[in-house]
Amino acid sequence: MRSSQQDIELLEAYIKGALDKETHTELEKRLAAEPDLFEDYKDLKVMIQGIRAHTLDEKYKQLKRLEDGLDNTTTIKKNDSFLKMVFLVVIVIALLLTISKFLLQNDTSKDVSFALNDDEFYRYVLHRTERSTEMDIDTQKTMAYNLFVIKDFKKAKPMLTTLWQERKDTLSYFYLGITELSLGNKEKAQKILSSNALDLYPVEDLLKLCE
Repeated sequence: MRSSQQDIELLEAYIKGALDKETHTELEKRLAAEPDLFEDYKDLKVMIQGIRAHTLDEKYKQLKRLEDGLDNTTTIKKNDSFLKMVFLVVIVIALLLTISKFLLQNDTSKDVSFALNDDEFYRYVLHRTERSTEMDIDTQKTMAYNLFVIKDFKKAKPMLTTLWQERKDTLSYFYLGITELSLGNKEKAQKILSSNALDLYPVEDLLKLCE
């Protein structure tokens, strides 16, 4: 981690959706303009998701041990059997709710892409985030690209659209196609990704997801 402890705590609150609107907006501007902070954000996000996954795994193991213990009981009365069933149903429901929350929670302000998993998604991130003395010259492009990378598709979409319409930036158009796909707009995504303007981009597998 290259950021200060204060920034790390700020990023952790951001990932958990615990920031107020003003602080949330200010931090997103910094993420778009500060590569080191943005890299620490990605690393911290992976760490937190790993901890959550480990917690879910431990809960599953506890449930399994509980089921094994109940199954090994040789003398169970009818009332006990009924209570066991009710108890297991309650635990399973609680576990399913926890898993659902984990799957849907990826920062409260972020969209979740069901079209591509993380490994597949990052294969299509074709630009590099680098510190540059000229970064402020093209803030709009930098912010649009970084919003796309952190999967804030709703905010990235209008900025990518503007970059394509006004500047014919083909990488923005490519990212816009993936954005539409991730938002569930398959017809729009197919139209963009099948455009001649993207002939040199890796669109073949993406077009299959639009069908």
